[in-house]
Amino acid sequence: MLDYESVRNYSGLQEEISALARKRITAALLLCGGNKTKAAQLLGLPSYQTLNNWIRQYGVVGSENDQ
Repeated sequence: MLDYESVRNYSGLQEEISALARKRITAALLLCGGNKTKAAQLLGLPSYQTLNNWIRQYGVVGSENDQ
């Protein structure tokens, strides 16, 4: 059951969402051999550009976007 404090801890929820997104993006890139177009399709994203935005937004490391 949810209580006031657990609902109020929004930053915890955001981190859980970010961690899941990083995990799924990383897995898709590995399965697709780093091909971002194929990984985006696997994730149900409209394009590799959207995937690039998600990579930046969620801080996925190991892609060519990180510097």
